[in-house]
Amino acid sequence: MSQSGLSKAAASWPLCRPLKTHHTTWEPAPNNPKVTLNLVLDGCIVPTESGSARVDYSHLVVLDNFIDEETRQQLLDFLTEPGWTGSGPPSSKWEQATCDGAGMPRTWGLSRTALQHFAESDLPAKLEVQSRLCKLYPDMIIANMPSDQIQIGLSAALPQQQLQDPEVNHHHHQQQQQKQKQAQNPKADQQQQQQEGQQQQQH
Repeated sequence: MSQSGLSKAAASWPLCRPLKTHHTTWEPAPNNPKVTLNLVLDGCIVPTESGSARVDYSHLVVLDNFIDEETRQQLLDFLTEPGWTGSGPPSSKWEQATCDGAGMPRTWGLSRTALQHFAESDLPAKLEVQSRLCKLYPDMIIANMPSDQIQIGLSAALPQQQLQDPEVNHHHHQQQQQKQKQAQNPKADQQQQQQEGQQQQQH
């Protein structure tokens, strides 16, 4: 697809905002960078261009020999603190508030404020990574997909039509059940957090 075609396709989908880039002299070479890992993690219901919904799967992709040391260090300093050498991430930007499922321990993740700051910044290292990705996959529209905006679009799309895909219905039903349980028994979640905190102190 041509660049004008990519721009037209992106404009037709309001959540698809192509990554911001800058000029870079970096060029991909055969087998460099190299995909060394590609994992499918989970699925989530997302809206489509037609106004319906589909199951979108999250992937974790590892690229070897993709960024240089200067870029890596600048990203690390921004997401932690300059010169950070602690055994864990700094609590000024990171928090243990991420949980992948009921009964599972909470893990580290960037705070909402830190993540928003990073998303809105024009950090040169971030623009370099985004520019390299766009050069690596020139026929693709690469964009961030903010979870809050996806959910807003989904809440408007789902009630307007009957979902026919059994897999979509299954995931939607599971999400609704989880929300109902949390609304009906908020104390259980507080007790779980207290138990997890006690376990972490014991360790």
